[in-house]
Amino acid sequence: MAAQGSNIDKETSSGNSNGSLELYCWYSSFYSRKVLFALHEKCLNFKSIIVDLSKIEQYQPWYLRLNPRGEVPTLKDGVKIIPDSGRILDYLEDNFSNGNTPRLMPEKGTEEIQHVKKMRDLLVVVPIPLITFGCLYHPDLTTDMKISSCERKKRLSFMSNISNNLDQLMEKYPEFKEVYEEKKQRLQTFLSEFQDGNKVKTALDNLEVTLDIVEQELASHTGDKSSWWLCWQNFAIPDIILTLILQRLSDLGLSNRYLIKDKRPHLSQYFKQVQEREAYKKTFHQRAGFLCKICCDKKRGVTAIGVVAVVVGVIAFGALAYRRMK
Repeated sequence: MAAQGSNIDKETSSGNSNGSLELYCWYSSFYSRKVLFALHEKCLNFKSIIVDLSKIEQYQPWYLRLNPRGEVPTLKDGVKIIPDSGRILDYLEDNFSNGNTPRLMPEKGTEEIQHVKKMRDLLVVVPIPLITFGCLYHPDLTTDMKISSCERKKRLSFMSNISNNLDQLMEKYPEFKEVYEEKKQRLQTFLSEFQDGNKVKTALDNLEVTLDIVEQELASHTGDKSSWWLCWQNFAIPDIILTLILQRLSDLGLSNRYLIKDKRPHLSQYFKQVQEREAYKKTFHQRAGFLCKICCDKKRGVTAIGVVAVVVGVIAFGALAYRRMK
């Protein structure tokens, strides 16, 4: 099937892989960035095909035929189609970890593998969608959000339009009615979740516990482990997930709560070091960030390049991820 995304970028690195990899993604998506980070760490050549969430392309028939869940990212390797960021990371590790391609997990059967898996399991259940929209809806929970009050309100106002958009899609593409109805149900559930201040506060408090465990892990790296990353000598999948979490916390104005030197000195230093990695720079610095500003187009008026991307993106596939954690 020919790529039908809004834009196609060819990412190149050291020349690993045969160039057959195609990643359907949205650059500011937390889950897309997991895979982008891994691809850059492994120095794999790939094409990134933009599924424009601001235009709700993930619900268009061409994409639903590729990924019936209507979620990003999706990886295509020749005739193989792999959905879900976690599954994609495992696929890349199983199929692209030979020769000069770095491993992002220890080999199976080694002593390190169980510990690295444990840290990955610890981090993957952090409810990023709930924390993200919970902080947008309850700005009093943050101290230095990198977004104005006006922009925050505009982002949240798009919520009311998503259900209507799904209704219109149902009329236009009745063959996908069940998919759209399921998305609407998840949307309503997610709306009630992040609007509940107590649930958001609980998630933020639980994150304190998680990052305390991370701080203890980093503090234990002494002697021959002094140069380790989070839980292994190599930069690994748990490092990717942790980095994305820390970046999102920074965007939401939560660094003063979670990344204070006096409270978590090792984690604070870790985040500074990881930002020097080439893969981090490629993943974050070349595209619009999560909290990019509203852009104005003279022909179309105000558009939501960052707005609908956040709203639709997190709700469309993030709410599903959060529901699985419960």
